[in-house]
Amino acid sequence: ATSIMWCYYGLNCGVCAVVHPFVWMILGSFKGESELRQVPPTWWPETPTLDNYRQLFAKESFLRYFFNSTVVAIAVTVGNLIFCSMVGYALAKLTFRGKKVVFGMVMGTLLLPGMVTFVPLFVLVANLGLVDSYPGLILPFLVTPFGVFLMRQFIVGLPDDLLDAGRFDGAGELRIFRQIIRLGRAPA
Repeated sequence: ATSIMWCYYGLNCGVCAVVHPFVWMILGSFKGESELRQVPPTWWPETPTLDNYRQLFAKESFLRYFFNSTVVAIAVTVGNLIFCSMVGYALAKLTFRGKKVVFGMVMGTLLLPGMVTFVPLFVLVANLGLVDSYPGLILPFLVTPFGVFLMRQFIVGLPDDLLDAGRFDGAGELRIFRQIIRLGRAPA
């Protein structure tokens, strides 16, 4: 019982360490500029104000920026779920020539830092004429090597008997992917 108590104590300390900066940021948003620069800093706002939020929303482009970020985040997330799982399925359960080479290339790209690929991606997007557009922000990130690796590892753990049963019942690869792989179990 004592070891569990220490475990909870450690977890609580970790949660506090992670949450602290967010609470500090939110409380700071209700402070005026002079109070933000005050030394020593105050934890609670002495004179709470909403001026920072008024200034933020007074800028006419803020809502547009927020909308753009939301569209790109949703599109990239949905694209990753669809395309990474498709590639992961192909690398885990299908047999084709060069499968090990393709998987080796995926694993090799995991070793590259993201900063190394930014300039070549920008040049590619610029050459395609997609600069300053949604497709230019979304297309380069629809499939990520880490997403492919995660999906492949999950799909490798699924029993081949489920897929064979689907094929025996006449299901094609797309239907097997949609109904068995996507659910991670036999359809009800």
